[in-house]
Amino acid sequence: MMEEKALLAPGGPATQEAAAVQILITYINRRHGLPVPESDEDLPEFYRLDPGLCLARDAKLRDVYHVAASAGSSCSAGRKPGEPCVHSRRFFPAKEVKAFEKGVARNVLQS
Repeated sequence: MMEEKALLAPGGPATQEAAAVQILITYINRRHGLPVPESDEDLPEFYRLDPGLCLARDAKLRDVYHVAASAGSSCSAGRKPGEPCVHSRRFFPAKEVKAFEKGVARNVLQS
């Protein structure tokens, strides 16, 4: 049984199981008349939910997806303050990531 987790939980993005991502992609693609994944092997390496949010499959743990945004990611590197992870740098324009970094740096200095 899958544990229910909100994509954007109060503490930040939450990593999702591949089965949950398959259900989400199936729902979205059906609504838009797009092909749906038949199995785990059919799931994409990444899936953009909107311009500021995407799901990226973990390179080593193939059964999980990290939720990535310009403001960070659910991967362990994405939780470090002030350091964008590879997912944020890969899927979002550099100016969005830089704006996030400046905001984090400003908040750290004010603390």
